[in-house]
Amino acid sequence: MKIAYIITAYQDPQQLGRLVHALDYQGKTSFFIHIDKKVDIAPFRNKCKAEDLTFIKDREWVSWAGFSQVKSLVKLLCCVFQRSEFFDRIVCISGTDYPVCSNQKIFEEFDTHSDLQYIIAHNISQSKNRAKISQYWLCDFKVKSRFIWKCWYHASSKILKFLSKVIGRRTKIFLNGSLCDVWFSSDYWALTNDCALYLLNTFNENKKFQQEMKYYFAPSELWAATIICNSKFKNSIVKIFEDAPEVSDVTPLSYLEYYSTGVRVMNETDLKKILNSKKIFFRKAASVVSDELLTVIDQLRNRGC
Repeated sequence: MKIAYIITAYQDPQQLGRLVHALDYQGKTSFFIHIDKKVDIAPFRNKCKAEDLTFIKDREWVSWAGFSQVKSLVKLLCCVFQRSEFFDRIVCISGTDYPVCSNQKIFEEFDTHSDLQYIIAHNISQSKNRAKISQYWLCDFKVKSRFIWKCWYHASSKILKFLSKVIGRRTKIFLNGSLCDVWFSSDYWALTNDCALYLLNTFNENKKFQQEMKYYFAPSELWAATIICNSKFKNSIVKIFEDAPEVSDVTPLSYLEYYSTGVRVMNETDLKKILNSKKIFFRKAASVVSDELLTVIDQLRNRGC
C-alpha cells in the first residue's frame, strides 16, 4: 500500500518539516506540497526532508476563502496523477496537521477501510443557512497586507450582497450536464485512488462548474463534496449530516477546536482530548507553542500507539 499526502502550507516551515518527518514511512509515502506563492519557499525547502517529496513549482497566490485554494489542491492532485506509480490513498491535509497514531496504524486504518471515502458532507442547497452559495462572493485579492485585504473583503461583500438580491442566484450548480445540489465538507479528506481521480477529472471537464465555484464563499469546502456526493462515490463516504454541522463535525481526519477567531493552536494540556478523539490527526500544531505536545505524541507513536 502507498499513500500520497497532498499538503497546503503558507507558514511555519519548522512545523511543516516536523510533520513530513513524522509521516515519512518505509518508502510507502510520497509528499506533494503547495506553498502559498505570497511567501518565500526557501525556508520550507530547507526544513522538509523525505525520501519522496515534491514541491509544486506552479504555485497559487492563495486568498482566505477564495477559489485560489481550490486551484492549489487541483494542482496537487494533477502532480499525483502525473506519476506513473499507483497510490492506494490520497490524503489531503494542511501544514498545521500532525499525526496522533503511528504510521503503521494509519496504514492499517486505510487498509481495513479500503473502499471508504474519508469525507463528511452536508447538503447546503437544502439547508436553511445557504449564504455561502445564495449570494456572490469575491475573496481572491492579491495583496499581502491583511488590513487592505479586510477592507476589500468587507466592501466587496456588501456590494455583492446587494447585487445578489437584485439579480438573484440559484442554490444549485451546473455539473455533468445538469443542475445539482451543492455539498459542504471540510477542506481536508482522504480518498481512494479511483475517487480522487474522478474528482480531478470531473473538475477539469466541467468549466461552468469552475466558473460558478469562483463566486462561492470558501469553495475549498464545497468543490470536492459536491462532485463526490453527486456521483456513485456518495455511497462510500463516512457520513452525511442532515442538519447544518459545526466545522469540527465535518473533519473525519483531524481533531480540532473551532472558534470565531479560527482553529485554536493546541498545546500539551490538550493531549487527553486529542487521544480520546480517536482521530488520525489533530490541528493546529505550531512550532514552539505545540513542541511539548508533539514530543509526547512522538513518544507514543514510536511505541506503536
